[in-house]
Amino acid sequence: MPELMSMFKQVADIRTADTMDLDVPDHEVKIVNVEATELQQQLVQELADRADVVNSGGVDPSVDNMLKITSDGRKLGLDPRLIDPSLEDNQNTKLNQCVANVLRIHKDTEADRLTQIIFCDLGVPHKSSTPDKETANEGEEAEIETANARIMEIDKYIQALFESKMRGEIDSDVFGSLSKTYNDEKTALKRRVTELIVAEGKAKESAHDVRRFYTALAKYDRFDELNAEILHDLVDRIEIGSLTAKERKAGKVRKIVIYYIGIGALEMV
Repeated sequence: MPELMSMFKQVADIRTADTMDLDVPDHEVKIVNVEATELQQQLVQELADRADVVNSGGVDPSVDNMLKITSDGRKLGLDPRLIDPSLEDNQNTKLNQCVANVLRIHKDTEADRLTQIIFCDLGVPHKSSTPDKETANEGEEAEIETANARIMEIDKYIQALFESKMRGEIDSDVFGSLSKTYNDEKTALKRRVTELIVAEGKAKESAHDVRRFYTALAKYDRFDELNAEILHDLVDRIEIGSLTAKERKAGKVRKIVIYYIGIGALEMV
């Protein structure tokens, strides 16, 4: 990382709040140190094991990659339930420690009716999402954002490598090796971003189809048999299985599969 940061500084002017003399409100910073729970320590080891497998090429990038591991690591640091909602609700996670502080401050200042503002970039639900869907969507959106940011970083690193080579600071072999590593990572990232965008589009299309089906279904209070109007509004197609002469003689019943518009098949016997 020090070498990469050194190259990055060759093409970027890095400024921090300390060097810019920003006009900010008076405030007091309180840092709350939270020890990792036993479960978090176990899951961190699992992340490390996954990273070893990824780095050794033992898993397809579409199945697991460093972006997924990084995203899971951020979620794990806040609360393991962002990775798996069925995991323990431990009062010592960062999330629950924050909740405890917010509650304490609320009780201490209740008489003055003060306001608290909380900023969080993980686990924040959208109005139109269910909790499970929100967790999945958030993970995909964060992965796309992280990937695009990394692609921009790689472009800058490659440019810095080229300039270092032109100045004679690195030889052609080092330049070629590092460039190939960066370009391979960039290609994998672009492929992953494309996969996520396509998957997101399919999910939205599927949700639209389901809403369309239930909108059509709402027209009917009840129905005991399928008529032409219902078939047109609700059914995509009906498949009726065939029977051999022996099966018909044995009293077998044909298998019927109804494919409803937007939600797929429902098998009937």
